[in-house]
Amino acid sequence: MHKCTHSAYDNICKVKILILVMKAPYAPWDQLFENCAERTWAQTKQLDCNLKILKYCGNPLPRIVRRAILFIQSRSKLKFLWYRQRVLFPKAQLKQDTITVEIYDTWNSMFKKFLGALAWILKNEEFDYLVRINSTAYINLDNLRTFLETKVDYAGPSNGKKFASGWAIILSRNAVERMVEYVKVNRFMPVRSDDHIVSEVMKKNNMEITFFPATNYGEGILVNKKSLEKFVMIRVKNVTPSRPVLDSRAFARIHYALASG
Repeated sequence: MHKCTHSAYDNICKVKILILVMKAPYAPWDQLFENCAERTWAQTKQLDCNLKILKYCGNPLPRIVRRAILFIQSRSKLKFLWYRQRVLFPKAQLKQDTITVEIYDTWNSMFKKFLGALAWILKNEEFDYLVRINSTAYINLDNLRTFLETKVDYAGPSNGKKFASGWAIILSRNAVERMVEYVKVNRFMPVRSDDHIVSEVMKKNNMEITFFPATNYGEGILVNKKSLEKFVMIRVKNVTPSRPVLDSRAFARIHYALASG
């Protein structure tokens, strides 16, 4: 990361923010972040000395195995039980800007994949806040920095669930450390989605959620600066395997609207 010397960064550099992007090794999701976020809000020129972006991903399953699993999951009440590993914290290593976690990348392994990435991050990265997103999140970085001045431990988007939805979870370093320790001591691994599990661990550690302003693209929100500038994040979820270009166009529209006068 480059060193900040300009006075405009004086307030920005009070906290270190690590944005962790959840990826999947399957098309078209494997390139969504690069084709959408990295062409808009996550461009290098948008970043500063205390804001870093890393991605994390598991290993791909053979196509025939993955199709069989998807078929079983769609038709069986045992959809959550087909795949469990004994290892709580899979090994991980950094390759360029991506943390590769040694676990097969499936819906059921999302939390273990997250734990593997967290364990690596705690050993290798300095941060005050971890912002875990997926490729559908458009972040207004100025609003994110302002929101994190409130000193939260656990935060999520205001639109939707009563806990931090999986597309955008914010955790303080203290919250990350306590979650990892809790899982390690209690071997806490319920078979649920990763955002549910994070929520449960935060509750067990008496960490209440704080909501930040967020919205979904295309749900009655006009794509102009006045309508969008109050949100910390905007979710863009149009992607289909055959038409991922819709998402890149939506990201571009949002970015242009927020950059306009």
